[in-house]
Amino acid sequence: MTNRGPKTCSPCSSHAARTARPRAGSSCWIFTRQEDRDEPTDLFTRDAQLTAISAWGVPDESRLIRLAAISQPTLVANGENDLMVPTENTHLLGEVLPNSRVVIYPDAGHGFLFQYPAEFADEVNDFLDH
Repeated sequence: MTNRGPKTCSPCSSHAARTARPRAGSSCWIFTRQEDRDEPTDLFTRDAQLTAISAWGVPDESRLIRLAAISQPTLVANGENDLMVPTENTHLLGEVLPNSRVVIYPDAGHGFLFQYPAEFADEVNDFLDH
């Protein structure tokens, strides 16, 4: 599965829309963008993404430990209800990075920067100014 970004509301939006319709009544609450859509990825790209995702899913404490060597200021942001990158991992990342600033956006998920675009832009600009 590829990350389709803000152009869809959910990785499984078409399936969710079909299964939600009986519960949601005549109007569907999940929409898929109909115009200006990304082209589907090719098999080579899909396989490369699958390889990367599979490698990331293998627990390896050394990856986390190596992050402590990053001394540059780091902005770590997330929504408080992110299911793709659990918010507790955001806090863990902030603890491991020695010079980090953690920002958690309330009532937001993985797409927090689309829910809070002005606030996130202000946070990034403030971070870059210091």
